Amino acid sequence: MRVDETTPAARPVGPLSGPLKVPLVGRPLRMTRFFSDPLRSLLRTRERYGTLSAIQQGDASMVFAFSPELNRELLATDRFYSRALAEVAPKTSALYRLRTHLLGMNGDAHRRARRLVGSAFTRSRVEGYRQAMTDLADKLFERWRPGEVIDVEREMQQLALWVVSHTVYGVSPTDANLDLGLRIKQVVQGTLSPVGMLLPHDLPGSPYRTLLRMAEAVEKELLALIAKKRAQPGEQHDALAALVHARGEDGAPFTDEELVGHTFLLFFGGYDTTANALGWTLLLLALHPRVLHDVQDELAVLQGAAPTHEQLAALPLLDAVVKESMRLLSPVAFTARTAARGATLGGYEIPERADVFLSPFVTHRLPELYERPNSFLPERWLKGEQPSPWAYLPFGAGPHVCVGASLAALEIRLTLAMLLQRFTLLPPDGTRIDHQVQATLSTKAGLPMRVLSRQRVASPPRIQGDIRELFEAP
Repeated sequence: MRVDETTPAARPVGPLSGPLKVPLVGRPLRMTRFFSDPLRSLLRTRERYGTLSAIQQGDASMVFAFSPELNRELLATDRFYSRALAEVAPKTSALYRLRTHLLGMNGDAHRRARRLVGSAFTRSRVEGYRQAMTDLADKLFERWRPGEVIDVEREMQQLALWVVSHTVYGVSPTDANLDLGLRIKQVVQGTLSPVGMLLPHDLPGSPYRTLLRMAEAVEKELLALIAKKRAQPGEQHDALAALVHARGEDGAPFTDEELVGHTFLLFFGGYDTTANALGWTLLLLALHPRVLHDVQDELAVLQGAAPTHEQLAALPLLDAVVKESMRLLSPVAFTARTAARGATLGGYEIPERADVFLSPFVTHRLPELYERPNSFLPERWLKGEQPSPWAYLPFGAGPHVCVGASLAALEIRLTLAMLLQRFTLLPPDGTRIDHQVQATLSTKAGLPMRVLSRQRVASPPRIQGDIRELFEAP
């Protein structure tokens, strides 16, 4: 069977003998358009062309896949692999070493590294970070004054920076090394910028040369921290300290180069995604006062205190709110896998090294999986039904699922439980909120919200901007 432009909504039935020949559009899709507006592009592609489509007729070098079944094939089989970002950096550069980490590893190398990195995120270690998270959240909230308008996105980024700096590197908010986190953020942003991706040339005065120099500075600081932790075994309890002293099944430790790459990833993975998840959850609660009131009522049992791990487990509505927020506004909107030799997907042959995009953002909006998928309905999570890991994947799924997911989950729930007992945050009427997708789903110009003492809200504030197109706002 062949699906062509005359049957754009048709779906493949059974295996095909040739390569995938499903068009994405009648003419080639400009990738600049896709990356400038990826969410609308992904939603339109799924609506018009179904679960599986290619960039254009007869070209399967770039493929889009939208279903739990295809997600499973992409994330849990050896037919597809995660391609390293390091491939596009000079192999002798610090940028190459920073980009060499879990996300770009596969097979035995990934399994070994995953076991070692995972040793820094055992249940007891994650629970041990609770008090530091509580203290850092208190420090942030002490800066807020009722009546003022704050940029919630920036505030949550500040908190996430403090938390990830402490948990990953052992750096406190008053430590001079805190600037390391800011420099890592700059390297990540440079890596993901269109100029950095499309013009990776080390020329005098170019943005790419600036990126290479920034990467060198970050690597130098990371190596200094690694040396310090090697010299002080047992005195520090952050993730980097754990990884410095971790040993594989063969007794071999991580090399300095491996430590640089893996801890660079841990910072990035624990920073933007967590901060954006918190910001989006606070916006959705502001726009749904009934849910906000119900959560605040549930939190009354804490009597103003930060919850213990046991108390967090006994707050089902708070848990449902977080799950629903991360379903509706997935911090990681899309990702990609690369086809190995002889790969098939949904019964189609996929060319070797073809890139296949999958999208948690689109998966979470499939009406066959979620009733009223564009609505914020935390109660759907209180019915006892749990979607498969391929149908709900805010932290990814399969062997490459986020290694720090439990740490992020604790930080998000703990922060919300503390914040919502003290404050009500509302965007001023008429606030414009537009979205963008770089590495994660964030805003274009911040998330302004007014700080109020905890109180009841009669009606939701009115907002403007293209964020309203991503969910059904009241």
